[in-house]
Parts: sequence; C-alpha cells; structure tokens
Amino acid sequence: MVSATVIPWNRLPGAAVVDVGPPTGGAIELPGPRTRPVRPHLEVSASPAGLAARVVQGDGKVAALAIRDDEVIALPAPPRSVSARSDGLWALFDDSLVHHDRQGHVQRRVAASGMGLIGAAHDAVWLVGAEQAWLVEAGGTTHGPFAWRDPLTALATGDRLCARDRRDGRKLMCLARDGSQASVALAGELQPLEHPLLVEADRLITLQGATLRVRRAAAIAGEWTVQAAGIDAAKAGFVVTAGG
Repeated sequence: MVSATVIPWNRLPGAAVVDVGPPTGGAIELPGPRTRPVRPHLEVSASPAGLAARVVQGDGKVAALAIRDDEVIALPAPPRSVSARSDGLWALFDDSLVHHDRQGHVQRRVAASGMGLIGAAHDAVWLVGAEQAWLVEAGGTTHGPFAWRDPLTALATGDRLCARDRRDGRKLMCLARDGSQASVALAGELQPLEHPLLVEADRLITLQGATLRVRRAAAIAGEWTVQAAGIDAAKAGFVVTAGG
C-alpha cells in the first residue's frame, strides 16, 4: 500500500512553475518550443523521526521552505539539506545547522557547514562534507570532525554512519560517534553501484540506479524498477514499476 500527502500549490509561497530549456551552448536545434514549463518538486529525506523535504524548482532554485509530514515550514533562507526530528527538523544553511520547531521557530543553532544531512537515532543528525563528518546530538553537542569520504551514499544505522565498503561488496564501513571505524559483514554481496538504504537484523533494503531491492539473508525477497510515481484523483499514491 502506498500512502500520499497532498500539499496544495497555494501553501508553497515562492515556489513557481518555471520555463526550462536545453543547456546553452552546443545544443542541437530542434523544431518546436525552446522551453517547457516545469513544476517544483520535493527533494525528500528520511530519518528515524519521519520525512522532511526541500522544495526545488525546475531550474534548480530552492525555496525558503521545508516540508515536515503535511506541514509547510517557512525558513529564513533556502536550505542546503533538511532532516526530520520528532519536534520539527534540522535545516542546513551556508554557515549553520539550525533546529526549527514545526512552526519554524529557531530552537538552537550550531555553527557548521557541509554538503548534506543524514538523520540518526534520537533526533541526532550526521553532517557530511566531501571528506569529513560530524555527529550533532539533539541538544546541539557536536562530535568530530571525523574522516569520511562517502557523503552521497551514506546512511545512518542507530547513531552510526555507514556506507558500502569500497573494496568489498559484502561489507559496510561504519563510523561511530567516537570517530572509530569498523566493518560490518552483510549476509550477501551487493551488486556494482548498489547501495544500502536500510539495514536491519533480518532485512536489507538497497537501491541500484532506479531498482529497489529487499534482501533477506542472502536471498532477494523483492525487486522493483521504479518508472514513475504520483497520486490519482482520489489522492491515493501509486508507483509504476517494471519487471516486478
């Protein structure tokens, strides 16, 4: 079953439909309109506390908003990344990491910068950069920086930051809150460019391109190549898959 949350356009101030065309320079001239209207989309992130999202226009411009469940939270500036926490969300800006409540009020601010956020247990968050990572606890206490080179494919397991081991598809490499690193064995071997999204004792969910897999022990329990997703006239969510 797929559930959906519908947010009307009039609740997203500053997010507009924009005309998007091919990149300038070197493009092949084709007949027809040079641009097409593109609606904003949500860039969703998941954490143990739930879902949060940025609002991104078709031209890449980010609105000064965040979505937390079905709530629209006004922010002082466009965020680089957001992560849900039980009492609101974390928002990463150019020079700070800020805890906002569900009304958008600032609860705490941490001087920091990085590429993105990965939500961890107990409302903590990992702040990741190109070669370093920091663990920020719910109250703002920061641990790090620690050496870390997988900002784009990492996930949090408890309060550890983990990613596929670059040298062995049968292992994860995990970073603990004290900066120590250790490998964690998987029941099966990941395929090339397959990365974990969720790691549990008896289940592993991974993504390889647009293919989502559920693994139990060494066996693949389910596999779906996602082609499209949306909502129907009754506001029910749907996903279109191929080959599964």
